[in-house]
Amino acid sequence: MNGTIVVINLRQIGPAGALVVVGGIAFALGWWQDDADLRAPPTRAAETPWNPPKPAASDLAAYDAILAKRPPFGASAAPAPAGTVAGGPGAPGAPGATIPPPEIPWRVGGIVTSELSRYLVILIGKPGDKTAKTELKHTGDSLPDGSVVRRIEPGNVTLDRNGDPVTIKMFVRH
Repeated sequence: MNGTIVVINLRQIGPAGALVVVGGIAFALGWWQDDADLRAPPTRAAETPWNPPKPAASDLAAYDAILAKRPPFGASAAPAPAGTVAGGPGAPGAPGATIPPPEIPWRVGGIVTSELSRYLVILIGKPGDKTAKTELKHTGDSLPDGSVVRRIEPGNVTLDRNGDPVTIKMFVRH
């Protein structure tokens, strides 16, 4: 040895001793608290057999009445009633010409928007029909009643019906 003396002072012994004492107390408390063999296992509730929920009875007549009162996509653009004068005096055609009711019923099925384009989805056919034909329309396309799609927005579509703008809103708050 080259004669080095290691001196340990109270500042080094104090924290080390405190850690040893805390560790010993923690070990003793853990040992003392280990009474798992004395505790009874938790009791389980009696198992009841699972039954699927009962299906709700559907009342199609009531659903039809609800949809007749409030259409799901807002008020549809109603055609001009039969027998009205088309544009009044000076309108093309014979004086007193009438606008016939639309021959093909259609309704808005939805609006599809993407970064590059927007489409109007229309359903052609009566609301009670089991099969409805679906068509995609772009701005400038004609609809079955002769209207022209002028603007497609995420929440509504604007049509040009005989020179008058008609807006159909998809989500109307009642």
